[in-house]
Amino acid sequence: MPIDQVLDDAERGRWRTTTRATTGLAGERDGLKYGTTGGHTVHSDEPAGLGGAGAEPTPLGYFALAAGWCVLSQLLRYARVRKVDIVDATCEVEIDWSLTGSVRVGDIAASCDEVRYQITVSSPSPTGDVEAVVALARQGCFVEQALRNTTTTTSTLDITTRGDATR
Repeated sequence: MPIDQVLDDAERGRWRTTTRATTGLAGERDGLKYGTTGGHTVHSDEPAGLGGAGAEPTPLGYFALAAGWCVLSQLLRYARVRKVDIVDATCEVEIDWSLTGSVRVGDIAASCDEVRYQITVSSPSPTGDVEAVVALARQGCFVEQALRNTTTTTSTLDITTRGDATR
């Protein structure tokens, strides 16, 4: 079922998609990485203190951007269905991260501790209608829901040996 039909239909629908991305190291400098998705290429870097040059957004910066962009995408999509006029909107996202343990010991653990959204909407529509569509946008935001709900993750590992590393 197409997403527009799910959103417009008074009946409950189901829409599924898969997002694919490829990432890799982008050269000799530590920290610089590339990523491709949907025919687009972006770059990411780490701050100088973490081995990068700070020339591109960090991976966690992109994560925060994705959270804000996703909320705004759903806001516009759902506002259209609910006939709520959105003139402008911004979403500021702050995410607190923690890293505990030791790489040497093998007990390193990363966590996302808190995500804060500041959503600002300009609209001539009634305040209650805007509040309702913002609540729906957050409910329908894939990134926010991935953070709120337990998500199954899997990985595979391929190791390619290139010559004898002991020489």
